[in-house]
Amino acid sequence: MRSKVRTRIGSMLVCLAMLLSLLPVTALAAEGTECTESDCAHVAGIGNTHYGTLADAFNAAIDGDTVKVLKDSNIDEGIEISEGNVVLDLNGKTVSYVQSKSNDDVGIIDINGTANVTVTGNGSFTYTDGYYNSSNDELGYNFRVAGNAKLTIENGNYHAVLTCVQAGDSSEVVIKDGTFSTGIEWGGTRWHLNLIDNSNAKFTVMGGTFEGFDPGASKTENPVANFCAPGYISVTEDGDKTYTVHPIEDVAVAEANGEYYMTLAEAVEAVVSSSGKTGTVTLLNDAQGCGIGLFNSKGHAGIDLTIDFGGHTYTAGDPAVGSAGTESQAFHLEKDNTVTLKNGTITVAPDSQNTAMLIQNYCNLTLDNIDLIGNNRTQYIISCNYGDTVLKDVNISGTYENLVALDLMHWLGTSYADQVPTMSIQNSAENTISGSVDVYCYGTGADSCPSKPIMTITGGTFTAKGNNAAIKAYTWDSSTKKESAFDNSAKTVTVSGGTFSSAVPEALCAEGCAPVENPDGTHGVSGSVAQVGVKAFNTLQAAIDAAQDGETVTLLADVEQNTQLTINKN
Repeated sequence: MRSKVRTRIGSMLVCLAMLLSLLPVTALAAEGTECTESDCAHVAGIGNTHYGTLADAFNAAIDGDTVKVLKDSNIDEGIEISEGNVVLDLNGKTVSYVQSKSNDDVGIIDINGTANVTVTGNGSFTYTDGYYNSSNDELGYNFRVAGNAKLTIENGNYHAVLTCVQAGDSSEVVIKDGTFSTGIEWGGTRWHLNLIDNSNAKFTVMGGTFEGFDPGASKTENPVANFCAPGYISVTEDGDKTYTVHPIEDVAVAEANGEYYMTLAEAVEAVVSSSGKTGTVTLLNDAQGCGIGLFNSKGHAGIDLTIDFGGHTYTAGDPAVGSAGTESQAFHLEKDNTVTLKNGTITVAPDSQNTAMLIQNYCNLTLDNIDLIGNNRTQYIISCNYGDTVLKDVNISGTYENLVALDLMHWLGTSYADQVPTMSIQNSAENTISGSVDVYCYGTGADSCPSKPIMTITGGTFTAKGNNAAIKAYTWDSSTKKESAFDNSAKTVTVSGGTFSSAVPEALCAEGCAPVENPDGTHGVSGSVAQVGVKAFNTLQAAIDAAQDGETVTLLADVEQNTQLTINKN
């Protein structure tokens, strides 16, 4: 028989009596037993009224009732619920689907009509070997939902032969939590959740764990369907063996303009493709992903992008990015854009085979309070060929033997020749740049390069690898393959502070500064306490006197001022 939840509709006793007289005894609900014992033999109860089978309890349930499973039990017949609001409280117990003794029926729960059923109590549904071996055509489901019915699963464990929940017609299934698994595949696919073809039914999954089945990309449908509720996402951390559903903000990698994303690249793309081309991407967790690129050929211009790493680490792996044929960078940032990277760490994945450069920059770039770390294949950390670059409280390191930490190049004979790149390093003594600093002109005729790259160093610690110079300026003629001296008479490169692993060439010292060797064997510059532009001064007063309208006086060292400072400007 099939049991049916009934709704109390009033006391039409005469009509009811006439109907009952016409029904066979098997259609009548089994009477319950009033029972207050905590360890009775009954299987299920509605309040203190207990029943011998779960089917009997459902048969007796009316709108608003809660059917509570009292002990581990079996279902060997179909239970049909077609109306009313009913709660099934599994009470931590296990319900097993079995084959009936007559072998003509198997356990299944059908929810149809206008029924609204909620399953809770953190129990389990499973099946026995006898059920699995049955030839009954209703084999394989925990629940079938049809009509305009609704099923809500709040928790529990659901193990079916083929399908935990099937939905058809205009029914709705809401899954808030639980664990879902099946014993077999069909057509090479797991069918934990399945919509009847051409129906208006729907799944809304807001939680749960699914073994071997992705509710965010269910292959039971054609095309593949996303059963996750809006704002939720399924993720796997064990190679597709298990999927769990979470609110996207709980597992997202990044946020941009109020939206959440599972990769940094997706969040960056959201800003890049936005109408204003402006926004801040915030990294929410440590994350690993591919390279990030802004390419003029893709229409990336006029972008104002900030990536706030939020104290987290982004591990850049393959595929790397770059111009066609040179996809070898973790970040590739082309001109006519403004980018800020701050508050965290960017490191190259140890297994990345292609990331030879951490940042290739052509835009206006600010690096603020960030650590940049290369692997043993990363030859360059930052290479700048265009735009203005500012480093504030930046640490750089890597394990490549001849690591170049900073590469500042004016690239002649290209579309980047019209503007020299600039770099301002505003580190404190606590910040270390590990790797050499190279400043140069590159291209045919570089030895007579009329416009040199501009670099200012006001502080920080610089340690080159091996016997390499901590800072070096030169020219490289690409036609003759010849290196020549760098004419710094215009003071485009100025060092006015910092500690270096090798001597600072006198030509690179800011005006008023000279190279010195420190007692501990490191090197630095002396003679400057303040700077205006690229020029350093021995006294703060001298810097103030030299400053013109709109310029900034930068203090480079602690100053003991024993005389009155005079600021006399029109």
